[in-house]
Amino acid sequence: MSHYMEHGKKSGNDVVCPICNTKVKSQEYRRHVRMHFVARRDTSYICSVCGRGFITLRSLLVHIMKTHE
Repeated sequence: MSHYMEHGKKSGNDVVCPICNTKVKSQEYRRHVRMHFVARRDTSYICSVCGRGFITLRSLLVHIMKTHE
């Protein structure tokens, strides 16, 4: 996760997430990036290849594209 913390692109007071290209406030950026990687029991989207859980479908799809393809 720390790798992604270094790669957010500044846009004024906002940072563009390198994972989903969403613009978030600088102070919210760390929490936003962590959302992509949180492993909770209430994850709705599970990777069928490795079993890792994700909160959003987009996070799962990004994971599959970057990890398994």
